[in-house]
Amino acid sequence: MTNPIAGASARISYGWETVAFGTVSTSINKAFSQGVKVSAYDIDNSVEYIYGLGSQDVSSSICKEFKGTFGLEFALTDPWWIKSIVGGSPSKAGSSPYTYTYSNAAGISNTLTSFSMDLSFDLDTDSHQQLLGCIANTASLTCNVGEIVRVRLDGLFANLSKNTSMAALISPVEEPFCFAQGSLEIPTNTTITDVQSVELTFNRNVDMIWGIGSRFAQKNVAKQREWGIRCTATYEADSQFLDTLLGSTTAASSMPTEAATAQITITNGGATTAERSYTFNFANVRIEKSSIPVSVEDVIKQDITMRARSLSSIIVVNNTNAEL
Repeated sequence: MTNPIAGASARISYGWETVAFGTVSTSINKAFSQGVKVSAYDIDNSVEYIYGLGSQDVSSSICKEFKGTFGLEFALTDPWWIKSIVGGSPSKAGSSPYTYTYSNAAGISNTLTSFSMDLSFDLDTDSHQQLLGCIANTASLTCNVGEIVRVRLDGLFANLSKNTSMAALISPVEEPFCFAQGSLEIPTNTTITDVQSVELTFNRNVDMIWGIGSRFAQKNVAKQREWGIRCTATYEADSQFLDTLLGSTTAASSMPTEAATAQITITNGGATTAERSYTFNFANVRIEKSSIPVSVEDVIKQDITMRARSLSSIIVVNNTNAEL
């Protein structure tokens, strides 16, 4: 007889693949963050059913490509997942706290940004499932008034192996952040007042590559990068967004210009050795859309959609002495 379980009987961790894409990491030692949820874990055998003359029923079936997808949600705490989006390891400076600076890699490496992920389930006979060749495709970071800052990471995996031993429980190190110590600046050093929410989206547009001889993906290709910013703020001055959207203080311009920079900062409110923070720096920001619904019963707010041509850097300050 077997017994059902809940998420409290599951464990998750990950580690970078350094030997080859799809080859299990030799060091699965990282926690994604606190409050992690696996929102999607899907396996598709790409089955094709064959029909033939003489019968209305399927005559045979065949499994084609193995396709895996995952989705993770967690509070913003430990930063190491950022490498899977920007494509490279951070530089480190300072001491207690330390400053980690992530910059976009010129290209995406199959071995530097793929990771193996352990999912263990404490069943009557334990199930330890290793997702291999995991590639983060999209990430979003959401900061809303009255909420903890949250991350969603969605991606693909190339293969899977399993055994019956529970993986080690890996605990996150840093504490969560909330909305109360955040700021949005467009351009940098010009703070937008009374921001209600900010959402950052990162998209790598990844294609998995299959080839003759195996039904498992052998490589991955990241195509165009996309950096999106959405925010909602109380409507207090045309200068905050509307004039930039129009390209003029008096009328719609024939060619509105971009904002040179944008900066989103999230901190714990601490100073000197107590500081913990994330700073996202964007360049060449285009305001695409503005929506300003008006009702006598509500505070007037503006919803803004923007897109940056590049992500200049992500700067993380914490008290961890090495990238985990």
